[in-house]
Amino acid sequence: MKKLLILILIALVLTGCDEPKLERIGTPTNLRYEDMILFDAVDDATAYVIDLNDEKITITETFYEVTIPGSYTVRVKSQGEGYQDSLYTEEITFTVSYPFSDFAFNYSIRSIVDVPVGSVAEANEIAQITLSGNPILTTAYTFINKTLTLKSSYLSTLPIGEHTLTVTTNIGSFQITINIFDTSKPYMMSKSEVFTDFSTDVILVYDLFGGSISGLSGNNITSSDYIITSNTVTISKTFIENAFTSEPTRETLVIGYTLESGNNVVIGYIFIKKSTT
Repeated sequence: MKKLLILILIALVLTGCDEPKLERIGTPTNLRYEDMILFDAVDDATAYVIDLNDEKITITETFYEVTIPGSYTVRVKSQGEGYQDSLYTEEITFTVSYPFSDFAFNYSIRSIVDVPVGSVAEANEIAQITLSGNPILTTAYTFINKTLTLKSSYLSTLPIGEHTLTVTTNIGSFQITINIFDTSKPYMMSKSEVFTDFSTDVILVYDLFGGSISGLSGNNITSSDYIITSNTVTISKTFIENAFTSEPTRETLVIGYTLESGNNVVIGYIFIKKSTT
């Protein structure tokens, strides 16, 4: 009886050894990053496993979008019914940048005020700022509480004309275009053309040369629709949205402003347009 059992066990083992191994399905090809992870489909594949920074994600499509800014390493393998998983592709690396907005300012060579570029809320670090590909000194700007400010001591050294700075942060880059000109009269440092999606108030910055902002006018704007703080005007997003809503065909909201400094009186206009993106 013992011999019979041994023979049966041996037969079972031999039978198991004779079972053919599953064929390995093909490995995905052409792995790349073009605003999203992309790769070519594999015949008979029913799913793909993306290894994204050591996190395994199973998908059925041949693309995957990463929306959180940061640096990533990715590789992919395919799966199919009746097949062994494929080998992983070679790894590739890519960076997802935060979609920063660009900035634009006017600046007089006679000015002594710093330029508050604004909040870079998503960035933790300014890696560098370059002009025509050349890094500017870190003493030319400050980055405090996620707010970038360009110093007048640097801006006053730039020749008259338009200059574009490229700001590189830990999660992406953006540009600052500065128009350097010569005046000693009050002027608006912010660009006169402003685009809005009604989600935030419109903030405008002026260089007053010791003067003041007398007020805004036009299109039924009242003092309750804006706030003047030192050299800054904040126009309520509610007022702006109502102005466009009340006139659906309106393309531009024009607001006048008056600046005074000694004997100098400057009248200018702000052109607010709906954002197209």
